[in-house]
Amino acid sequence: MDNWFSADVYKCNCEFEQAYAPIVVSDITIFIPIELKPEQSSQFWQTSIDGGYNLAWSPADQAQYYEIVYQYKSASGQLLTDTIKVNATNYILKPKGSLSGAIQVRSCHKYGCSGFKYSQTQVPTRLELNAFTGKLVSPQVAQIAWNASGATYVSVTEKENGRVLFTTNGLSPRSGTKNINIYPGQHKSITLTAVGFGGQRVSRTVNIAGNFVDLSRQKGTKHTKYLQPFYEKNYSIVERSVLYTDSSVYFATQDFKLYRFDKSTLNNYQTEPTWVLNTDGLIAAFFKVV
Repeated sequence: MDNWFSADVYKCNCEFEQAYAPIVVSDITIFIPIELKPEQSSQFWQTSIDGGYNLAWSPADQAQYYEIVYQYKSASGQLLTDTIKVNATNYILKPKGSLSGAIQVRSCHKYGCSGFKYSQTQVPTRLELNAFTGKLVSPQVAQIAWNASGATYVSVTEKENGRVLFTTNGLSPRSGTKNINIYPGQHKSITLTAVGFGGQRVSRTVNIAGNFVDLSRQKGTKHTKYLQPFYEKNYSIVERSVLYTDSSVYFATQDFKLYRFDKSTLNNYQTEPTWVLNTDGLIAAFFKVV
């Protein structure tokens, strides 16, 4: 099997630069030497293939490249070490001899390398994102949950108005949960990406809205002559979205929801909605076709 990223792979003969940090002493800035290393990859998996191993690991923050290190026995029985520099997060390893011990990977940049991460064995399966959900668990915290198969790691990207806020790599490739901070009136799109051994990706997005804050809303007047069934409900109703039928009323709200209330009597409605749907955006109006 050809190594499709062989152009990004070569033997490492590394010489690192010294990192410095500025400090101020008596209004004078001086630079002191410090040790600076990138973070370690949190996930590292291997599967056996014909004549070698399929390797994949999660990206590490600040890493510029990765080193794969393994030991093998030569034809003469000598124990040797091979180090390979890789600019990707997957690699097909064909050992030069009989493998001895675990395969390791570490993340590096021009100032140094992280500690080694040892590979774990995974049975190869088809990459699938089986489930991905999001919900509010408190006024300012949403929780996402996922279940995947065939992945080597999972990443989560938070966006607001199309702008990337955070990306978290190296999450559990099988299942897990993650809390997302969300403020009243804020809307976020959360994209989860599951990455397989060959670098293939499967993504899914959920939209999450914080508790709605409508600063322009004014409390209406309670009339004794009218029923006003939703007066105390505090719904921020989009006026043009109200749609009446013979037995129900439908309306959208500013917090991206669609409600249906059925009549309890000829002239009044139930106190609780028949159903509530979360929508991907604001429903501005309904048009009744007759």
